[in-house]
Amino acid sequence: PSFVRRGEALTTAFVLDRSRSIPVPLLASSRDFTQELVKGKREQEDRVAAITVGREAEIVSQPDARSIVPDAEHAGDRDASNLAAGLRQALSILPPDTANRIVLVSDGNENVGNALAEAEGARANGIPIDVVPIEYESANEVVFEALRAPTRARPGQTAELRLLLRSQGPAKGTV
Repeated sequence: PSFVRRGEALTTAFVLDRSRSIPVPLLASSRDFTQELVKGKREQEDRVAAITVGREAEIVSQPDARSIVPDAEHAGDRDASNLAAGLRQALSILPPDTANRIVLVSDGNENVGNALAEAEGARANGIPIDVVPIEYESANEVVFEALRAPTRARPGQTAELRLLLRSQGPAKGTV
């Protein structure tokens, strides 16, 4: 015999991109937006968790009915976006006794990890992921696409390096 208890509560894990690629005013407005979502939760027993993402993911609040999305910024390195780590952390803290959902708030500029592979894992477990895009436009942006170098070079040998840069318009600078 087994005893199965099903709850009616929902746990929402917010994965919040806090990388430097997002302009500061938009970070503040995304934080305000998520706090408004939490304030508007339907049921008192619904739980909220928050994970911030930079180069690594950091759990800032565990799933709890009294949790809020804190104002605290990401404590780690913000020079990269590892959305996959954030989704992985969210999946690891979702409780088994509630319905679960993940809300990803990001500009989508992931440069570490593979968020799509983690999303497939969530889908396999029946956990939906909602995406709240942070949209902005950067005029005259220059993006470093790639660095090509020979696979081998001896010490002291001259090697040819190729930088691949992409610009939205004419630009000049120093490399």
